[in-house]
Amino acid sequence: MKKLKFLSFILIFSVLAANVPLIYANALSNPPIQSKAVVLMDAATGNILFSKNGDEKVYPASTTKIMTVLLAVEAIEAGKAALSDKVTAGSNITADLSEDGSTSGIVPGETMTLENLLYCAMLSSANEACNIIADHIGGSMETFVGMMNSRAQELGCTGTHFANTHGLPNSNHYTTANDLAKIAREAYSHPLFMEICNTAEKTIPATNMSDERKLQNTNGLINKNSELYQGYYYEYAKGIKTGHTNDAGYCLVSSASKNDINLLCVVMGGQAIKKTNSTQYTNFTDSIEVYNWAFENYSYRDILETTDLVKDIPVKMGKDAEYELSDRRTP
Repeated sequence: MKKLKFLSFILIFSVLAANVPLIYANALSNPPIQSKAVVLMDAATGNILFSKNGDEKVYPASTTKIMTVLLAVEAIEAGKAALSDKVTAGSNITADLSEDGSTSGIVPGETMTLENLLYCAMLSSANEACNIIADHIGGSMETFVGMMNSRAQELGCTGTHFANTHGLPNSNHYTTANDLAKIAREAYSHPLFMEICNTAEKTIPATNMSDERKLQNTNGLINKNSELYQGYYYEYAKGIKTGHTNDAGYCLVSSASKNDINLLCVVMGGQAIKKTNSTQYTNFTDSIEVYNWAFENYSYRDILETTDLVKDIPVKMGKDAEYELSDRRTP
């Protein structure tokens, strides 16, 4: 009997799926972290490389906008909306906003493209832009918030509930670092989302009610000229979103790539530590700390090549196989 060489694809897939950054033989000490909750995720596999209080309930502040913009991007990809859509701000866009919240100064009656609204939401963290996006994509802010919660459940989030589109304080608006990493990983997989959130500066053309706007990304990891967080530029970083309220502390969701390793980091409940002539924001310093820790201690290793033969398996009735049919019954 001839044997047909057969690759066990199931076994190979299982092994290759485990081809994640492997820790070196020596035991690692954890990176020094000061923020309340931190999760470092391998973007390729979703595996958690480091976690501190990953399942603890936290307030997301403006990192909420990751989900808001993700839903808009998915609607665009599905053909339900377009970047070129002309969107006019309704009279209710500031209904649930505070006067000291982040804004791009968009007013009721002002018309702007959906694309520019997305940049306002992600770069200058405009709360009113999120409400306008929600009205346009969901038909109403209430419906859109329901979409946010449904999408969170689809992504496997078990400790998350959204109550608004922007992240201002609400006792019914919360998440966990682990859940936010899952949301960020999905957003990370969409090129349009990453193009927007990785933009350091953007000029928004004049509208029917405003001169042009010059936006600055609040993320100091990618924006050397950040007005709020200078001195934290990190050459390997890309996107994603900052956040801050008194209840949430200083938050940052980011990504970084080096040596073909792609990581996502979620830092929640960061502190602003006063120094002699400056302020240290631990959402940034902790992000850089865990990235450096991972890049120094993790690497990908090939466990098995897809061309490797796992086992010879005899295949009865296989093509070109010899098989005795003497026991076959005649009908």
